[in-house]
This record gives sequence, structure tokens and C-alpha cells, in this order.
Amino acid sequence: MKKIIPILVFLVICQQALAVSKILPNNPFYFFKKIYFSLKENFTKDVDKKFDFYFENLKNSYQDFYFLLSKAPQDSSKALKELNESLLKIKNFVYFNQIEKNKISKLKDFIFEQEKQNIKAKGSISALERELFIFLASKDSFENNFELLKKILSNGLNEENINLVFQLKEILKNQRNIKEWEVEYLSFLKDENTDFLFNNLNHVKISFIFDYWKKYFLEKKINLTKIQKESEVLLAKEDQINRELLEETLYWFYDKLKDNKKQKENFRKKIESRSEENFVPETFEIIISLIQEITSPKYSCEFIWEPVCGVDGKTYSNFCFLNLAKVKLAYLGSCITLNDLEKEINSIKDPEEFKEDFPEIEEF
Repeated sequence: MKKIIPILVFLVICQQALAVSKILPNNPFYFFKKIYFSLKENFTKDVDKKFDFYFENLKNSYQDFYFLLSKAPQDSSKALKELNESLLKIKNFVYFNQIEKNKISKLKDFIFEQEKQNIKAKGSISALERELFIFLASKDSFENNFELLKKILSNGLNEENINLVFQLKEILKNQRNIKEWEVEYLSFLKDENTDFLFNNLNHVKISFIFDYWKKYFLEKKINLTKIQKESEVLLAKEDQINRELLEETLYWFYDKLKDNKKQKENFRKKIESRSEENFVPETFEIIISLIQEITSPKYSCEFIWEPVCGVDGKTYSNFCFLNLAKVKLAYLGSCITLNDLEKEINSIKDPEEFKEDFPEIEEF
């Protein structure tokens, strides 16, 4: 009887240890919780039950961490370590076992919700969350991934989600032919995101700028002058442009050419004649030529930046694009706005300052 009592006490403590925020990582009795976890982990053989066990443990680890982070930040490092272990355990288990798609989807959604909290105090946990999320997305169905992608895009692109959107898009491309879903995906891109993309350009943001070119083309809102200016900005970041994505964009527009064998042959020769030294600039030139040919086949303007201002107050790349828009010339150079004039006026020195610069000038 005396031997049974300690065993019963041990089991009761272990059972209580399973309850989140009752015995936390900073509690001296936490080792009972670890022992119970280890025993149940080893004795649970069914794959589905073991997955549920790991998933429940992961949820508890998150709650323990958030609880300590708010109540006892000085002890949260222990909970963070436990959370790291929980993430690694479930990641390895999913990697080496065949798990049902609905379970994968639930776990992915849970991790996504944790990512959205964006708690800086989590430190290295963010990288683990992202790694697990991307792995789960690759295992999940196309339909679930596409719905999540549209959900994220409906809130707009930002610094926190742009890499995630990029990776989701790459997974979708591997899961299904992009021609089947690209049009719907492009329609979810918000026009106001372009300013964000051009601030601090990098490889990922440049790929979305190419997507916007496709979007505007499909929606018949293409503006050659705007694209030409954007190309100039992108060429300044030539070293950050992924050639594979640039090539993909080129052939996307090439495929939009009408069934004109001579026309396609001419562009094919241009594509094949690109030099390695000027590969990126020449590819941009061909893309703009393709867009121009498809949207206004009667005209052929060179890719030259010699700005002129039209009477409509818009700046055009050169005379050719001005004529293409059927607008009369106002004056040479980029259009001057009211803001530009205000800056010029403000930059003019005060008369008193001129007296200081030229003291020999006397007032009449």
C-alpha cells in the first residue's frame, strides 16, 4: 500500500501537468510533465493519435509561452525553448509519416495564425514557424493553399507577408498549371501596392511588379510610358533581377502575340540574339516592344528615354509615344507640376540675401 500511494500521487501530478498554465516551464515540478509526455509519446503507436498528441502539445506550448511572456517575461526563454522543441517534433513527425490532408490543413492554419501575431519576443521561433508553414503548404491541397493566398492578398501586400505570398505562389505553381489560376490570382492584386513595391526593391518585390504588368495587360489598363519608366527603375537594380522570372515574363507576353508567323519569327530572332553582357536590358526592351506590338500593332517606338510633355499634362518617353497617344506637344522635357514650381520658387533667394552676396549693389 505504501508503494502504491507514491505512484498514485505521481500519476495525479502528471495528469495535472497536462493542463496548460498549471505547471509551466519555470515551475520546479515541470519535469513531471516532461516525463508524462515522454511516456505517452513512446506508448502511442497509432499515427493519427500521435499526430493529435503532438498538435495538442504544440498548442499548449504556445499558450505556456504567451502566458509567461505576459506574466513573467524573465522566464519566457524556457518556454521558448519548449516551443522550439514542439515545433521540431511535429515537423519531423509529419515529414516521416503519411498524414491526412485535413489534419495538415488544420495545423497549417494554426501556424499561420501564430505567424500573424508577429511577436518580436519570439526571437528565432519565427524562422521555425515559417519553415514549418511552407513545408505544410507543400503537403496541403491546391484548393486550400489558393484560398489562403487570396485571403492574404485581400488585405494587401506588406513587408510582413510579401515573402510568404511569394513562397505560396511558388508552391501553387508546382501543384497546378499556372494558366489555370493566374488570371484570378492577378485580379486580387491591389493597385495601391505598387508604391510599396518600388520602395527598397529586392528580388521578391520585382517579381510582383512583373505580375502587375500582366494584371494591367489583362485588364486593358496598360500604360507603355509608365512601364517604360518602371523599367528604368528596375534596370538600376539589375543585379537583383532574377533571370528566370524575367524570362518567364518575356514568354508570357510572347505567348499573347496573335497567330502571325512572321511577327512571331521576328520576335523569336530578337530573343535568341540577346547578348550575355546586356541580357537584362535587352530583355526589358523586347518585353516593352511585345506589349507595344500587341496593344498598338500599327506603331513601333524605340525604347529610348527622351521625355516630352503633352498638352494633357502627362510626360511621354519620347515623341513616338506622344504621337502614339495622339497628343500634341506642350514642351520638351518632363512635365512640370505645381509642386515642382513651388520648389523652384522656394529655392529662389530672398532679395536681402542677394545684398549679402553682392554688397556693392546699392538700392536706387
